[in-house]
Amino acid sequence: MSTINEFLKETISLTKELIKIDTTNPPGNELLAAEFLASWMEKHGYEVHIQEIEKNRGNVIGIIKGTGEKPALILNGHLDVVPAGRLEEWSYDPFGAEVVENKIYGRGSTDMKGAVAAMAVAGYMIAKENVKLKGDLIVSAVAGEEVNSIGAKYFAETDWFRNSMGIVIGEPTAMDLVVAHKGALWVKIKTYGKAAHGSLPHLGVNAILHMVEVIRKLTEYRFKYEPVELLTPPTMNIGTIRGGIKTNVVPDYCEITVDMRTLPTQKHEEIIEDLNNILKELQEKIPNFKAELEVANNRKPLLTDPKSPLVLEARKAYREVFGIEPEPKGVTYYTDASEFLLHPRCPPIIIIGPGRIELAHKPNEYVEIDLLAKSLKYYYTLSKIALT
Repeated sequence: MSTINEFLKETISLTKELIKIDTTNPPGNELLAAEFLASWMEKHGYEVHIQEIEKNRGNVIGIIKGTGEKPALILNGHLDVVPAGRLEEWSYDPFGAEVVENKIYGRGSTDMKGAVAAMAVAGYMIAKENVKLKGDLIVSAVAGEEVNSIGAKYFAETDWFRNSMGIVIGEPTAMDLVVAHKGALWVKIKTYGKAAHGSLPHLGVNAILHMVEVIRKLTEYRFKYEPVELLTPPTMNIGTIRGGIKTNVVPDYCEITVDMRTLPTQKHEEIIEDLNNILKELQEKIPNFKAELEVANNRKPLLTDPKSPLVLEARKAYREVFGIEPEPKGVTYYTDASEFLLHPRCPPIIIIGPGRIELAHKPNEYVEIDLLAKSLKYYYTLSKIALT
């Protein structure tokens, strides 16, 4: 009989191989990683399906079959990674998967190829030990989470998704049990003016000055919301500004992008209406004021009932593996759960993974092998509890 150390070695190896496949998004190119993982799964007891989304983009779905007496449990992660950035900031090759001091370095190690590997090997453990499952164990590794969740969208249109009891997303939580995350509403606001010679500003309409008034109003804006115990209050950040073409030209265009992180008690359409009303008020007060707003990103917040069967089973598995009672938590970032929640019959969702969010999207990203080991044991134990 295989030992947990042998399965951990397999997890480390699979994590390294996935890191070595460059799935930087954009453009993504996740199909190569999906095909590699599909080949691995086929050799380790899975029924395997690949969803080809577009050129070089795709998901892989691996299934350890149960008897059908229970709905399926989904272990979910994404295959794409953010760009490595400036290579001189890295001490290790971003796609080299070097192991140093019990850490695996590389882009996507913590976010979240380590979790994908641990989920896949947990399913292999189930198959290897001939655990009799009453429901299917589904491991889905999807494309595109870092940009537009295109892989999650395709996966959510399947019967595997619609007929499941719950989804476990392996985003970085350092193995904390997360049942809530904020939503995201990103907007672009544009102001339009009239160009003129810089020495004759009275002949033009300065779009940057009009944007100053917009920004002033945004800083005065107060969200309407009911507090959520697991989440901090909603936030707004003006992230970028662009305007003007030359010092001696009155700018006829300016734009800003705004990042708002929202709570489950808020409605994004009401926030958008509030912002449009601000622009209308400024148009009524300021001569020649012209502005428009467009939504760039609209992601739903997550709040799973702490008393749902999935959370109760997740807590039971946590006690069994770690010997302590977990306190469900909330996080500020969003995940593919935001896309899943848009689809009919979306099951309950929890988030728990071996990565650390403070290491994600940074040079010298790594995942700790100790946390990989904990995630492997946890995904295996939760799968047994939920499906037997």
